[in-house]
Amino acid sequence: MIPSMTLVARARRVAGCLLSAGAGLAVVGLLLALAGGRSAHAAGASIIIVNPGGSIQAAINGANPNDTIQINAGTYTESLTLSKTVNLIGADPATTIIQAAPGQRVITVTGAAVNSSVLIAGLTFQGGDVDGGTFCDLNCGGGMLITKTAQPLLQNVTFRNNAAWQGGGLFAANNLTITGGLFTNNTSLNFGGGLYIPYIDPLPEFQVVLSQTQFVSNTAGSWAGGAFVFGTAIVTNGLFERNHCTGICFGGGMVSRFSQVSDTNVVSNTAGGGGGGMYSTIVAHITGGVFRGNSTFGDGGGLNARTLVLITGTQFISNTSETGGGGLYTSLGDLGTLNTVTGAYFERNICTFNNCTGGGMMAVDGAMLAVSGTDFVSNTSRGSGGGLYSGLALTLTEALFQGNTCTGSGCGGGGFYVVNSAQVSDLVARNNSAQLGGGGAYFLSPSEVTSAVFQDNACGGATCTGGGVRAENTLVLTDTLFIHTTSLGAGGGLAQVGAGDLRVVNGLFARNVAG
Repeated sequence: MIPSMTLVARARRVAGCLLSAGAGLAVVGLLLALAGGRSAHAAGASIIIVNPGGSIQAAINGANPNDTIQINAGTYTESLTLSKTVNLIGADPATTIIQAAPGQRVITVTGAAVNSSVLIAGLTFQGGDVDGGTFCDLNCGGGMLITKTAQPLLQNVTFRNNAAWQGGGLFAANNLTITGGLFTNNTSLNFGGGLYIPYIDPLPEFQVVLSQTQFVSNTAGSWAGGAFVFGTAIVTNGLFERNHCTGICFGGGMVSRFSQVSDTNVVSNTAGGGGGGMYSTIVAHITGGVFRGNSTFGDGGGLNARTLVLITGTQFISNTSETGGGGLYTSLGDLGTLNTVTGAYFERNICTFNNCTGGGMMAVDGAMLAVSGTDFVSNTSRGSGGGLYSGLALTLTEALFQGNTCTGSGCGGGGFYVVNSAQVSDLVARNNSAQLGGGGAYFLSPSEVTSAVFQDNACGGATCTGGGVRAENTLVLTDTLFIHTTSLGAGGGLAQVGAGDLRVVNGLFARNVAG
C-alpha cells in the first residue's frame, strides 16, 4: 500500500502520461486517460503526484516500474535515491526545487533498471555538499551521482550551488544525454566544477551528448571549471560562460578527449594552465559558435587543442593567452594528418608574455595545417606571428590578414610567420606590422605565394627588412602585388635574406619605401 505522505493522488490507468514542453514540462496523461485518450506509457503505469510538504522518496519507494512521479512546484528538502524504472517530472526547474539535506547530495541514481527510458525532467537539484573527502562514490556528484550502469535521460534540469570532490553538479559513470540543462555556481575540489564524466578501466570511454545545455559560473580546483568528459563530448547549441579552474589547470569551460562542438558560445572562461575556454586532448571538431573573452596563463586563450583539429565557421574574439595562441593553440602531434581551419574569424586576440607567438592562432609540433577562407584581424603578439604562427607545413588559401601586429624587438611576421614550408594563394595582407621583418609575412622555409596582395604593411625596427615579406629560404612569387609597404631597413616591399632563390613572376611593386 502506498503511504499517504501527502500524496495528493495516485492514478493508475491503462494509458499513462504524455509529456508536453510548453512553458516547462507538464504531465497530462491523467487528463488524457479521463478523456479516453491513449498515451505513451505502458499499460498499468501510474502517475503519482507529490505536493509541497510531501515526500518524493516515499513516492519513489511506493512506485511500480514505469510509473511517473509528478512533482508540483515548491521546494522539497530531501536527499533521494532512484533505483527503479520510474520517471521524475517536475513542473518547471524555476519553481520545482529539490534541496539536499545538510552534508548530503541531492540524488543518487543507481542500477541497470534506470535505463535511458527513464526521464528526469523539470527539476532543480540544489545545495548538495559531499566535498568532505576524496573518494568516489562518496564524495562525487554534489547535485546528482549516476552510477552502477544507470543511464537516465535528463531534460530541462538545473544543477545549482552544489559541491563535491569531483563533479560538483553531476558525476556520471556512464553514457549520458542532457537536453536543456543548466549548471550554475557548482564547485569541485578536483575535476569538473559543473559536470564530471570519468574513465573507468576496462570499460570503453563514455559519450556525453549535451544539447542546449549551459554551464555558467562553475569552479574546479583542478581541470575543467564547467565540464570534464574523459571520452567523447557532443555539444550542440550550448553555452560555457564565466567558468573557472584554479592553479595549473586546463579548460576553464570544458575538457574532453574527443570534442564535437557545434553552434556553442564559449565566453569569459579562465584557466591557469591552458585552454581558457576549452581544452581537447585528441580531436577538436568545432563548427560555428564563438570563443570570446576567454583567458589563460598558458597556451590557447580561447581553445587549446591537441593532435587533430577541424575548425569550421568559428569565431575567436578578444581571447588572451600569456604564452601563445591568443585565440587558438594547436599542438598537433606527428600523425601525418591534415588539420583544417575553414571559414573562421580571429579578431583582437592577444598573447602577452615576452616572446609569446601567435596572437590569433599558434600551431606547432609536426603534421600539416590547411587554413582557408579565414580572416585574422587586429590580433597582437609579443613574439612572432601577430595573426598566425605556424610551425607546420601550411596551406593558406583565401585568407585575410589585416591590422595584426607583433610588438617585441625581435619579432617577425606581423600578419603571419611560417617555420615550415608554405603554399599560399588568394591572400590579402594589409596594415600589418612587425619589428624584425616581414610586416605582412615571414617565411623561414621554401615557400610559394600565388595571387596575393601585400599592402600598407610595415616593419618598424631599426634593422628590420621586408616591409611586406621577409624570406630566409627559396621563395616563388606569382601574380603578387606589393603596394605601399614600408621598412626602416632594406626591402620596403620584399627582402630575401637567406639561402635559396627568389623568383618573381608577373609581380607588381608600387610605392614601397625602404630606410
